[in-house]
Amino acid sequence: MPEIQNRAEVEQKVLAHLKLVAQEQLNLSPEQISQIEPDKPLQESLQLDSLGAVVLISSVEREFGYTFEPEQWQELTSVKDMVTMITDRVCGVTAEVAAPPEPKA
Repeated sequence: MPEIQNRAEVEQKVLAHLKLVAQEQLNLSPEQISQIEPDKPLQESLQLDSLGAVVLISSVEREFGYTFEPEQWQELTSVKDMVTMITDRVCGVTAEVAAPPEPKA
């Protein structure tokens, strides 16, 4: 990915790239792609069945160069959730970094 200036820019690029992946890997038409909205349910927006979900997961991980845990995928309910998950990884935010420090004994 080219140099990124801020989180909003990363989110826009991630969403655009997800639409490209959906068009190429899920064979969605340009009309279907134009109807993808961040707040819509993920399966409805991307018209995913179980095979489509597997194709999407493998494509996203390959395209972005990151591997996500199955639990992370299961927690996604909207396109925005997916964009946020990928953006967090691209921006270097992880659950370990975001967690509060453990109290000292």
